[in-house]
Amino acid sequence: MARMIRTSLSRVIGAAAVTMVPAWSLTAAGRLDVVAKFQQPSLELDIATYVDPGIEVPVGKVGMLGFASGSVRNSFALRGDEWGALAGLWAKAVRMQSRNWRTVGTITEKAGGDVARLTILAGLGVKFVITSPKGAGMSYVIAKGDMPRFGAAINQVKEVLASSPPAP
Repeated sequence: MARMIRTSLSRVIGAAAVTMVPAWSLTAAGRLDVVAKFQQPSLELDIATYVDPGIEVPVGKVGMLGFASGSVRNSFALRGDEWGALAGLWAKAVRMQSRNWRTVGTITEKAGGDVARLTILAGLGVKFVITSPKGAGMSYVIAKGDMPRFGAAINQVKEVLASSPPAP
């Protein structure tokens, strides 16, 4: 089941990162909500939540980072119990700002057989690097000016993942 979710999530976030058309929520098995979008000339990083009401929580409810550069896409999904680790590494990276890039930590995606890894580095901003045997390796730097908005988005996803599922 986790492999099916990983595949579905990858397709959904990849397509949504390009268009962000609300109709995607109609064609996907669940609902994708983009919380924040960060853009540079040839790169994009989206923070989103994905909820599939047909799958039990926590598996059917994840926070996502979607990376895009032209037609190249990759995504990283974490359940609520794992998102806290990302929020912790983010907070540590914000405190570790310096002129040189230093590794703050790495998180391994547990859903699916892809074994994607997300490495967070601190320097003149915060760098997120995704590596995956099945997808493109990509990175995105959150500039100092975008840090407050990124931190707010990370916390918003954390709150969504911690909330109870809506009643049927």
